[in-house]
Amino acid sequence: MDHVVWKMEVYQVMLGLSNKSPEDFADHTMCRLGKWYYEGEGQSKYTSFTAFKKLEKPHAEVHQNGLAALNANLAGDKKAAAHYLALMESASFVVVEQLSQLANQIAGEVTFVKDHAELF
Repeated sequence: MDHVVWKMEVYQVMLGLSNKSPEDFADHTMCRLGKWYYEGEGQSKYTSFTAFKKLEKPHAEVHQNGLAALNANLAGDKKAAAHYLALMESASFVVVEQLSQLANQIAGEVTFVKDHAELF
């Protein structure tokens, strides 16, 4: 999942395993999940689902806090960097939770349609 890869790249920079700069990281509208959400299948098929609507804010927070952690790390503020990483992880948990909820909502709708198809 690209979401996890994005976070791992943040950690790699924090640990000195990567030379990427904050500018090298996609924002929440340009990563694959963001493109799916704003331009792709998500936007065209799932906007009516509650979980889809609840996905935008935490997804943006993952990116904002990951970038804030990188910037704090660059400034030498390890305490702030750790704080932002914790916020990134908290938002990430909500993203995964909402994606799971969305999958369940989609599956429920498909089952409902299938179960009622014989009525027509």
